[in-house]
Amino acid sequence: MPRHALEVADIFRDHGSAYRRANEGHLSLAQLKVMSAIEACRTGALGGHVAACTKCNHQHIAYNSCKNRHCPKCQGPAARDWMAARADDGAVPTDIPRDREGSFEPELIKKGQTRIGGMDDKIIGLYAAGLSTRDIRAHLEEVYGLKVSADLVSRVTDAVLAGASDWQNRALEPMYPIVFLDALRVKIRDAESRQVKNKAVYVALGVTPEGEREILGLWIAHNEDTKFWLSVMNNLRNRGVEDILIAVVDCLKGFPDAINAAFPDTTVQTCIVHLVRHSLNFCGWKDRKNAAKNLKRIYQVTDDVEAEKVLADFEAEWSQKYPSIVPSWRRAWQEVIPFVAFPPAVRKNIYTTNAIESLNRVI
Repeated sequence: MPRHALEVADIFRDHGSAYRRANEGHLSLAQLKVMSAIEACRTGALGGHVAACTKCNHQHIAYNSCKNRHCPKCQGPAARDWMAARADDGAVPTDIPRDREGSFEPELIKKGQTRIGGMDDKIIGLYAAGLSTRDIRAHLEEVYGLKVSADLVSRVTDAVLAGASDWQNRALEPMYPIVFLDALRVKIRDAESRQVKNKAVYVALGVTPEGEREILGLWIAHNEDTKFWLSVMNNLRNRGVEDILIAVVDCLKGFPDAINAAFPDTTVQTCIVHLVRHSLNFCGWKDRKNAAKNLKRIYQVTDDVEAEKVLADFEAEWSQKYPSIVPSWRRAWQEVIPFVAFPPAVRKNIYTTNAIESLNRVI
């Protein structure tokens, strides 16, 4: 049975036929929850006191006279707060009692609370999808029948941005055995121009000594370059990272120098898969399959001597037809072969940045 149906069934079981009659008016789950809380207060479950109005005989909480402006018999000063709380199923009208001493504390909907049932999560989800404030307001009104102000949307999203800033600047572990570094191009709405532009998102994914993966940070810039990567590495050091054993990166020129400037003892491993893809860009379409098969033999070797031999064999076979492939490997050779010094169980985790590629798809 769906969760929605189970909650309705629980309310009916606890409070009987009164809610069966109420449900004939097709009340939403959120409205039934409010009625359930009022019924619990009436029966003493929440410590409430219920008395009958001496003028209209209506049942009210903590009053001998309701003095309700909406009561046709009393028409006294307002003694209850009327409002509509925004919930998942739409606007829920609420009637909140107020005593003269201000001691009444609502249990289900707190004082001043105008949103219940995950409305903030819906606004944040729409904002993360790239919708503007105007689009979010239109979507909530069309789908849920809720009219929200632009100020409300801004306050909800600003609260998330403050939490994101705290997360981005949190302290990190002093040492990470493996850190994957990569940047991807995504479409992001620019805060100033309000236009959607392609920007680079820098991602650092660390593996803790316990073997757990942890996103160390996300940074946004217009393009990927080594200067920004240097600032990223300095940011990691300033947040408490003292040492990185292995940094797995793509083929960006100057990337190893940027890493070693902040962490001189770090071993830099270039992603073999990126090198293979880059090499295939020089090949004709008919030769790509055979060339890729020969290049893949490099990350299947047992030591650096065998890797050098495999590269020499590839050069003898393909250098005349595609002379640019082998030099690109030799220029990055010191960052290509570090993985062969590790056992096979470790090699399969560090010869490629596939671990961070899966994260990129989520982003």
